[in-house]
Parts: sequence; C-alpha cells; structure tokens
Amino acid sequence: MWTGSLFGRLQGRCTTQPPMPPDRMEAEIWMKMDQSHLNTLIVPVYWETLEPEEGSYDFSLVDSLLEQAVRFKKKLILLWFGLWKNAESAYVPAWMKQDSETFFRAEMYGGERLNTISPLCWEAVERDAAAFSRLMGHLREVDKNSSVIMVQVENEVGLLGTERDYCRQAEEAFTGNVPDKLMDAAVKSGKIRARETGWPEKADWTVVFGEDAGEIFSAWFFASALERIASVGKKEYPLPCYANVWLKQFPWYAGSYPSGGPVEDMLWVWKAAAPSLFTIAPDIYVPYVSEMWKRLFFCPNKNQMTR
Repeated sequence: MWTGSLFGRLQGRCTTQPPMPPDRMEAEIWMKMDQSHLNTLIVPVYWETLEPEEGSYDFSLVDSLLEQAVRFKKKLILLWFGLWKNAESAYVPAWMKQDSETFFRAEMYGGERLNTISPLCWEAVERDAAAFSRLMGHLREVDKNSSVIMVQVENEVGLLGTERDYCRQAEEAFTGNVPDKLMDAAVKSGKIRARETGWPEKADWTVVFGEDAGEIFSAWFFASALERIASVGKKEYPLPCYANVWLKQFPWYAGSYPSGGPVEDMLWVWKAAAPSLFTIAPDIYVPYVSEMWKRLFFCPNKNQMTR
C-alpha cells in the first residue's frame, strides 16, 4: 500500500503506442533506466487495452509493469489514457468508438464532429470512472511494494479548433444558468463582482463571463469530468492524482491550444471543479515554460488544487 512518504524522483518516460510488450520493456526501457541511474518510470495505461470488451478487464500489462518495477527497484507514475489524450478520444475502447450516439462527440460551430467525446457526455465519463476505479482497486490489491506513487488522470484535455462544444447538449447547458459553485469561485477569484440587483434573473455563461465564456464553459465541464473520474478512483485507492496541461501557444486563442484544459488563467475554474486533483503538471514544450514554473511553483498554493 502507498504510504505517503517523501520520495526524490529521477524519472524517465515511456509513451510507446501501442503499448510495448514486457520483453521489449525489459530490454529497451528498464535496463536503460539502470544505465541512466533513473529511479522512476512514467508509463501509460491505455483504456482500450485494459477493457477491450465492455465490462471485461485485462490487467496483464499492468501486472508486468509492477513485476518489472519491483525487480529493477524502480517506482512508477501511471498515465491513465482514458477518454482524452491530446484533446482527442483516440484510446477509448473499440466498443465505445463504435457507438457515437450514446458516447456523443463534441461539435464545432456548424455541426462538424470532432474526434473527441464531449465532456458533457456523462455516460462516457461514468464508464471511464468505472474503468479507472477498477484499475485503482487492482493496484490496491496487487501493488504490495508501493511501486506506483501517483497517477495522471487523462492527458492534455480540451478541444482543438473551437473554444467550446456546440453539440445539442452543450448548447442547452451554455444557455442555462452558470452553476452556483462556479459563480462563487468567480467572485472569490475576482473574475466577476458579486451578483447585483441589476443582473438578469437568468445568468447564462455569456452574460456572466462575456468573451471568455466559451473557454470557461469548457474548463468547467472537463474539470468536472476529471473530478468524477479521479474521486471514484481514489475511493478505491487514495494515490495522489493530477492532471497535465497543453500550454497556451501562438496564436494564443482558445482552440489553438486545447480549450478547457488547466492553463494558468483557467486554474481558478479547475480548483473549484476538481478538488480530488492535488496539482497540475504543465508540459514543457513552449519557450516561456521557465517563467510559468516561477509563477506557479514558487508561489504558495498557486498550483495546489486542494485547499
């Protein structure tokens, strides 16, 4: 069982697609980690290989990772590639890909469907949460050496090419009232003033947030989805869970980077919606990342998701 003790990581990352079989992992990854004096491997677990048939789980690749980690005396950080990776739904199981009515896609303005399951598709979120919960429960039962020290939930979530989802379900939500919890967070963070008598009774997203409404809408629903997935998993096994983020990039508008992800100015939304995540891990592919590290990680509580 995970003990919560401190651990200094010298880590490497393996994100092969498809997953590398155990014999190749041993020859090409674990032995090289020894040669490089690394003590932690970041490695994905793909939903499509974990639950190839609905309700039927295969933990063989996870078990081989645990066995090799013990044998090579390394720790693991698992990346849960579930509903979303790199702003798409490429690694959901085939049975989910084949049912686009139940597990509906996000849409651009005009109706073009994206290769991304909508964060408003709660049926898909619940299936992801169920699979993640089974994974975490399996780790609790079999990882007796505490090889897994934390888990990333999804990967680079958000929508590319649009600031928000325009599917029917999203349109209904966008023209409805902003949730009270988000309103409270917006007031607390200084994004809006407390509701005044001049406000209309129906405070929809555009009325409250103006030109930023689309990205805030996306952030709220992606963060809420990750909260559901992470919280259900942590009930089975309370490992630290976090999310990563594809940072803003030129030309800097929501949709040129995944809109709805936990970029710096959307952290207030994510903190309100996803308290089960303990932190956000920014990708390091942009030139200004060092400045972001200073702002986020050298300021108390700036990047701490829980209060």
